Amino acid sequence: MALTYKPKKIIAASKVTEVIPNNKPVIFWDTCMLIYIISLAVRNSFAELESYNQILTWIENNQVTSVTSSIVWEEYTQHFAENKAKAEDDQNRLKTVLKSYADCIGEPKKSRISDVIDLIDLVTILEDIEKRIWQNTYVIKDNANLRNNAHFRVLHKMSPSKKKDQYKDSLIWVTFLQMASTLPSPLFEVYVTANKEDFCVNKSPNPQDEIKNDCQIVKAEICVELKKLVNLITRELGRG
Repeated sequence: MALTYKPKKIIAASKVTEVIPNNKPVIFWDTCMLIYIISLAVRNSFAELESYNQILTWIENNQVTSVTSSIVWEEYTQHFAENKAKAEDDQNRLKTVLKSYADCIGEPKKSRISDVIDLIDLVTILEDIEKRIWQNTYVIKDNANLRNNAHFRVLHKMSPSKKKDQYKDSLIWVTFLQMASTLPSPLFEVYVTANKEDFCVNKSPNPQDEIKNDCQIVKAEICVELKKLVNLITRELGRG
């Protein structure tokens, strides 16, 4: 199952200031934030869906810049077919359950309800959100310097590799830090992840000290909750 879309532009880390706009908020996505959108309905995460729709609107209206690492795009493409197939299987199981309830209702209501259930295709709607985000997202390629920085964090057990070796997470994180340090201040830049295990204190929304210090150095933020992200972006756009 090949992807029919690609990112807005793939750029070298050295070209960040030449390509990424410096006059609007920047969202930098971790892998987990883009790879599982397609499963939101089955996970009953409709509040998250509302947040993704709002963020997508801002991105498509050119109010917010969407950025991520080449590692995130690689992981997304590697797991896309598997994740879509699982989401479709889950959706089909849900539709089967709904039809079993409809069986308890006599005709003609049963047939009408079954016909409506057959029309349910949330997977296509959610895949479209993923596609549109990617089509408007800049992807920063890693390089030797970024890889060395990631290895350093793993070797010295620095977050997000404090608890275990998380080379890819570390590479994505240092890509964000370099981008944030390169783009001119004051510019609102936020790293978005759901990985509280490796970035936060005891799986709370509060970042670990090393992560917090990194953000302070580059004058950026980290956010682990989509609703909070929407609030932060709303605040920044209001300042404009």
